[in-house]
Amino acid sequence: MGLDSLLPTVIITTYNEEEHIGTLLEALSGQTVKCNVVIVDSESSDLTVKVASDFGFERIKIVIKKCRRGEGRNIGVNLTESSKILFTDADAVPDSNWVECMSEQLNNYDLVSGETRQEGPLRYSRFGRVELFYGNFEITAPSMNLAVRRDIFLKSGGFDPRFVTAEDIDLNLRIVRKEASATKCSNCKVKHNTRERFVPFMKQAFWNGYGRAQLRYKNKEVWNKIEKGKIRKREIGFIWIMRNASAVTGYILFFIKGRKELNSHHPLEDRLV
Repeated sequence: MGLDSLLPTVIITTYNEEEHIGTLLEALSGQTVKCNVVIVDSESSDLTVKVASDFGFERIKIVIKKCRRGEGRNIGVNLTESSKILFTDADAVPDSNWVECMSEQLNNYDLVSGETRQEGPLRYSRFGRVELFYGNFEITAPSMNLAVRRDIFLKSGGFDPRFVTAEDIDLNLRIVRKEASATKCSNCKVKHNTRERFVPFMKQAFWNGYGRAQLRYKNKEVWNKIEKGKIRKREIGFIWIMRNASAVTGYILFFIKGRKELNSHHPLEDRLV
């Protein structure tokens, strides 16, 4: 069967997620309501695509294209006509009522963020994201647990494909700046597996820092209107210091080498009315 336009569609981008994609598809197949699934794979070198293809999900579409996450999610949205679009990541596991709860919220709101639980070694999973707020909405709500009405997504221009990371923060900011309705759903829960080793954790922090620099540079005209969350004292320690040093290194690298890419205007932005 093909995709059903009357059902919500879950968009997933993948790259070498052979270890996790089966668990995610199992969680989506056991939802309390039906949904479509679109997977955009960035030319994985492992068995990600085979595992997903062999899983036997009834309403699934898989496309293979080398791309960043933002571009992959845009491709996914364009492959469905569903009015309700949900985003999650291959290494996340949504609760069994996640699709239902997100869909119900989209009956009343344009943009919905859910509750994400970090799981894994405590030395890494105890670190929260550095929160940013615009108005009363946390724009750092990650796209591993995010839902948006398709018409709003398209009018906003979708994810900016130039971003390495933080493309979800940038999209959230653009949507709420145009006074679209947004809410946090505490019942829309997703479990996320944090990095389990030091080097991958530091690499993630580096690119998160690079993405935050992209975000600030692109949105410098409204940056003073964005509120920053507070540092949790219980997180401070050796790993916290190393994590922040890695993030600062990524942040600085953008301003040394990365600004040129963002100096060209994203042609689909600022269309939300």
